[in-house]
Amino acid sequence: MMKIFLNERFISFVASKPDRITETDLFIVYDSPSSLKNIFELFESDPTYRTLFIQDQNDTGFSEASISFLSLFKIVEASGGVVKNEKNEILFIHRSGFWDLPKGKISNKDRQAAITHTSTFSRQPISARLAAIREVKEETGLCTVSITKELASTWHIYYIKQKRILKHTHWFEMVANSSQPLIPQTEEDILLVRWVPPEELDTIRGKTFASLRELF
Repeated sequence: MMKIFLNERFISFVASKPDRITETDLFIVYDSPSSLKNIFELFESDPTYRTLFIQDQNDTGFSEASISFLSLFKIVEASGGVVKNEKNEILFIHRSGFWDLPKGKISNKDRQAAITHTSTFSRQPISARLAAIREVKEETGLCTVSITKELASTWHIYYIKQKRILKHTHWFEMVANSSQPLIPQTEEDILLVRWVPPEELDTIRGKTFASLRELF
């Protein structure tokens, strides 16, 4: 099920109408790009609506509805890591008043480098794996980090000069040793890099982005 966040609100593609729809929810059975655009713009402009449910009437993997929805945005592909150490702590960065996970855009260099790599059991593109490791190293100062498994992707909407951007982030679970020095990438406005123990994760969830909370 595709779930797209707009700050603390979200858009969800569903196979059938939810059992319970409240006054803060919107629901549409997809029938055309124009109707989808209209209801999204209503949802977008009125923050009293918390959830927009979109059902594909053809029930074919939501391909037509998804394509129509994605056409409303500029799509940005990114990649990041949920990095754990030998103490089962998770590595977080602090930026712009929020705790965040290290991530960044997939670059053309990542895509070029991916041409020379092969992977037999990978759902995510090789360029996403390369970008995730590169971004984690750049943003946190880690020298050695490795991917242990692929995680679910996330989608979130943001705006640049009133232009809609939809960021699709590929996520990977990683491991790194805590003895490595941590150096925040200050040119990316990162003020702090910190290993967070399991007992503090609930506090972090209250101070991070909604799209990340299901990752840890």
